[in-house]
Amino acid sequence: MNNNNTTNNNNLGHCNPVLEVRDLHLTDFFRLLTLALKGVTGIYCIKNTLTGALYIGSAVDLGKRLAEHFLYGKTNEHLQRALRLYGSANFLIQILELCEPENLLEREQYYLDLLFSLPAKLRYNFCSTVGSLLGTKHSAATKAKISAALTGRTLSSETKNRISASHLQNPHPFTGKVSLHAKKVSIYSPDNTLVQEFSSHLVAAQALGSSTATLRLYKNTSKLFRGKYYIRG
Repeated sequence: MNNNNTTNNNNLGHCNPVLEVRDLHLTDFFRLLTLALKGVTGIYCIKNTLTGALYIGSAVDLGKRLAEHFLYGKTNEHLQRALRLYGSANFLIQILELCEPENLLEREQYYLDLLFSLPAKLRYNFCSTVGSLLGTKHSAATKAKISAALTGRTLSSETKNRISASHLQNPHPFTGKVSLHAKKVSIYSPDNTLVQEFSSHLVAAQALGSSTATLRLYKNTSKLFRGKYYIRG
């Protein structure tokens, strides 16, 4: 991916990332990134662009793992504190290497060795040695997807173009922004059956073609939104 917000510079010597992306706070952009990396196995780096501190990780599904970091806050406490303090807009993601699942731990250890040669202030990782994190078997379809992604050690031009196009559609730093502390919004039918759940008021408003202010007015009241839904959260 080549744009003004992309750089190959990092703190891990001469590592040449397969992919590097910024603007992680833009909802549509981040969603497309996680979809592009769904089911892809590899090693990734999350970097604080203000302090230079790094987090190294590996995953059999990079898309799912990155969503856990930036959307669900289920990961490394040190990194999560930094995300809350600095905001996701001040972080970037590097896909350092794509690999087969059976080589994942070995390759992660290679990058951890590089990481732990740096000063402690530049590391979010707690442990210098990888643990066992596999334990999942891939379907034939998933293996085919991983093999395709590994071709040439790079993502396809189509994937990169999709990510770039999404970024260009959301150039303003507040477009599609979702706070790490955003509250979920649930939509219920008149008989109190859950219809759908959204990650934030903004996402719900976009899906329903409304405004966040309108949804907040209806939320947790006895009034039906457009005569069809209860808004709760």
